Amino acid sequence: MVSPCRWGVPLWLCFTAASACSLMLGACATLQVPSKAPSFPFEKCLNASREGVVVRAYPIEHYEDYWQVFEEDLPKIGLGALWVRIDNSRPGAIDLKDARWTLRKGERSFTSLDAKDVLKQFYSGQGIRMYSVAVHEKARKGLERLILKDGTIPPSGFLEGFLFFKTDPGNRRWSTGAILSGKDIQLETRKEIEIELAISDANPGC
Repeated sequence: MVSPCRWGVPLWLCFTAASACSLMLGACATLQVPSKAPSFPFEKCLNASREGVVVRAYPIEHYEDYWQVFEEDLPKIGLGALWVRIDNSRPGAIDLKDARWTLRKGERSFTSLDAKDVLKQFYSGQGIRMYSVAVHEKARKGLERLILKDGTIPPSGFLEGFLFFKTDPGNRRWSTGAILSGKDIQLETRKEIEIELAISDANPGC
């Protein structure tokens, strides 16, 4: 005998409907990535330079800013984002192919995340176990398009994009006391340099 559920519908049908609902929710449950690069007020950013290479950073800290860009409160689930721009004022091209970006806070150090790891942290923080592969791939490709690239910057040129880092969940002031470090930036002379930027004060409006 098939047991009815609350409204007189067979129990197996209730479970089928619940599973379908979960799959429908999972299909939409992924990070919303902007279709084009957002603009940030770089006049509010601090910058650091070394040997003609300038790094500017804008850490996103306001709840409203995250919702405007990603439609999510990323620090709540353990993700912090910076928009970074690198300018080359040298006479020759600089190369970022081996550059490594880290965020240091005291004794702790966090390596920048690629698109796959950003989504992994997003799903984990949101408690999402099921999602549409197509929607996931769309979000991953969107992130790859906006994350800071590791290409070559010609004289007077620049590269810009997001850097994402794992943070303590719920910490909206995740950048306080933090230092952004860019290592192994290669000059046209093949010399490799490191640039550090204290981002705590990079966005004084926060």
